[in-house]
Amino acid sequence: MSFQKPEKEFGEGPKIHRIRITLTSRKVDA
Repeated sequence: MSFQKPEKEFGEGPKIHRIRITLTSRKVDA
């Protein structure tokens, strides 16, 4: 387990997280 994350992963993380939140919100809405 390494806490050192590449800058690329760090930049892609928030985007994926936002998409997951959107999908969850849509599920709750529907």
